[in-house]
Amino acid sequence: RPPYTRKKLEEGDSLFLEITLLGETTNYWEFISQSFSGVINIGKERYLKLQEIQFYHPFEEKHYPVKSFIPTFHASQFLEKTTQEKDIFIRLYPTSLKAGGSFVRFDQFNRDIFVKAVVSRISQVAVNYGTKEGRIFIDRERIQLKDLQMRPSPMKRWSNRKKTHMVIPAFEGSFRITGDINHIYPYLKVAEVINLGKSVSFGLGRLQLKQKL
Repeated sequence: RPPYTRKKLEEGDSLFLEITLLGETTNYWEFISQSFSGVINIGKERYLKLQEIQFYHPFEEKHYPVKSFIPTFHASQFLEKTTQEKDIFIRLYPTSLKAGGSFVRFDQFNRDIFVKAVVSRISQVAVNYGTKEGRIFIDRERIQLKDLQMRPSPMKRWSNRKKTHMVIPAFEGSFRITGDINHIYPYLKVAEVINLGKSVSFGLGRLQLKQKL
């Protein structure tokens, strides 16, 4: 999960990066953090130095310094969560979705595509990194999406395999969910951690639940 805004870095500035570990990869956090230790040369007399490692507690929504271990959080804990809010505001960061074999444009995004993306992503993670028990089902008729504000946000990346820059179709924006909120709320809390859609390993598909836009 990289920063989502461009910033000109000066000497002494800090970057905050997030990495989400799933399944058995959570056992290797020490190896991953070790790879960032010391001084990293990023070229042209530019260097990065690790200052601190923290872990994010998704239920307390806080960061804590890492001491001797990082706790593991299970999806079943998320599925017990409820809210008293009558609607939920969603901030969607650059996201790449597919429907019917084609990339979804920003002006095609709707409730059905969103619900399918949530179910698909959670199901894929459950199958590949956990133990899937039963079918994940969200009744899309029980919720509505309102105040949709989407815009194109394509992501350019360098492909070492093809030796060229590639553009990943993506969009971002915000919307509001109304209706039977607690029917979908637990799944939104899961998706808030694991992201949605394609190219999540590049940081795409992040959504954030907010009290207001």
